[in-house]
Order: sequence, then structure tokens, then C-alpha cells
Amino acid sequence: MAARMGHQISHPESDKSIDWKLVDSDGSVVRDNSSSRELGVQIDSSGYQIWTPSQNIITKKPWISLPLPKSIPVGLVLAISGHALWNGISIFVISFAEGIGFSAVAQLFLSLGTLAVMIGTLLIIGSGLLHGVRQAPDGREIDEYQSQLADLTK
Repeated sequence: MAARMGHQISHPESDKSIDWKLVDSDGSVVRDNSSSRELGVQIDSSGYQIWTPSQNIITKKPWISLPLPKSIPVGLVLAISGHALWNGISIFVISFAEGIGFSAVAQLFLSLGTLAVMIGTLLIIGSGLLHGVRQAPDGREIDEYQSQLADLTK
């Protein structure tokens, strides 16, 4: 239909590429597309497609990093101990406040303060464990070794 009306039909990749530039607020060019475009995709020797991002990933150095448990029983014992400690501290603070003779309002504020400290501690420990998860081996090294072994046996 478009050809009958006099319009030229062509594949989008055959058209001239549009040159664009990324300019900051000062007017200086930050990036242009005139250079060759990197797709970040490679095929390794075993035929797998490896994608690497074209920009560096922004990472923040952790200020705390906790190692992960090496076995399931150790992880379960740590989890159960953490829950028991949480409940024990909560009960201890209320019992301690009643024993000293604090009013109900003072007990409430003491419990809320203790809860805030426990939540802050939990967030710090959780952050450290997540950094440990990010540093855990994910099998990439095994793939590299298998690829090297495949190259040697060819």
C-alpha cells in the first residue's frame, strides 16, 4: 500500500543512523554515539552467551561482612538462638522494669527503646549477612575451569 502511494519501504537498519549526543547542563558533550557500540555480549568456547554490562556496576564497600554458616544445622542453631535471644531480651526488660517499680508508661517506653535497639542490631546483622551472600561463590569459577578443561581436551 505504501509503495503504491510513492513511499519508499526499507529495512530500519539500512537507514542512516541518527547521530545523538548526551550533553550536560554546561553544554559539554558527555557521550556521543559516533563511536562503535559495545553490546557486552560474548560467546565463550563452550557456546554459552556471556553478558557483561557496558558500564561499571556501582558498589559500596561494606563496613561489616559476616560469614555465612557452613552447614544447615549451624544455620538452624543460629536462627533459633536469635529468636530465643529476641524473646528473652523482651521478657527480661519488662520483668526488670516491673521489679524496679517502673510505671506502666515507663515500661512501655523502655520496651519501645529496647525494641528499637534490637531492630537496629538486626538490620546491621542482616546487612552483614547480605554482603556475605554477595561474596559467596556462585559457580562461575567452575564454569571457567570447565571451559579451560574443554579447551585443553580439544
